Amino acid sequence: MTFYQELQLSSTGSKQLIKNTTDKKEKRRHILIYNFKVYLVMVFCVAVVSLYSKFIGNDNSVVGVTVLLAVLVLRQADFGIRTTHGLASIAGIYAILMAGNSTMSYNKRGNESFYESLENKERLQDLEDFLNAMGIECKLDLQKLPDGTRELYFAHNKLISFFENASSGTLALVNLYRRLIARAWDASFIYLDEFDAFYHYEMADQVIRFFKRRYPKCQMIMTSHNTNLMTNRLMRPDCLFILSREGNLTALCNATQRELREGHNLEKMYISGEFEKYE
Repeated sequence: MTFYQELQLSSTGSKQLIKNTTDKKEKRRHILIYNFKVYLVMVFCVAVVSLYSKFIGNDNSVVGVTVLLAVLVLRQADFGIRTTHGLASIAGIYAILMAGNSTMSYNKRGNESFYESLENKERLQDLEDFLNAMGIECKLDLQKLPDGTRELYFAHNKLISFFENASSGTLALVNLYRRLIARAWDASFIYLDEFDAFYHYEMADQVIRFFKRRYPKCQMIMTSHNTNLMTNRLMRPDCLFILSREGNLTALCNATQRELREGHNLEKMYISGEFEKYE
């Protein structure tokens, strides 16, 4: 068997050849060829992943590694299908992974842009003030790491990674700030669907009050399942609406024959079925 033919053997075939060889000189030759093949595959893998990362980007290197492993594992497997079918499957896996990594890269670029804006001390202070106004007492610090990336921290006795330790509600608040509040424009209309999905009911109250202060001339529509927000302390009854199962909107002041006054407990009225006809 030639040197090239031995290189084409599978790992199992090479081991079986070494096991069945009785001549010590030949066995040593087979072992050396087998080890050479192992190191050759390692060099090939490093070269492929390095080139892939160089041309496609480090953020997508995981795709190169996954596809490479798929090729190495499946290239000699026999599933009773044609080679073209296998290549099509690998191409499909590659496309899915690329799409997923492109989305992750887009989100990462968005976060990096947000971090860059926080290098402005006034912007960082504004985010800190926003969280404090929401009842989250904290002090923030932005650090630039040796690899050039930026990381947000809670600044206590020692720096604590913000995104690794913040609650889901706090992360949702930061995401709201990043997408909406941090933008330097005066909004005239804002729509937020289920804005308080991850918030404590008191925090949802604070968010509404904040928006009323921040955008006094803006028309806002905010949807919620939180009945604690049905109160005259936040909004007049003609600014609170019920969305029926049929898709009809009815203001609370039009959903009852009573004349709603400031002293009415709107949440208690809703729970007791006062507005049930319009649900």
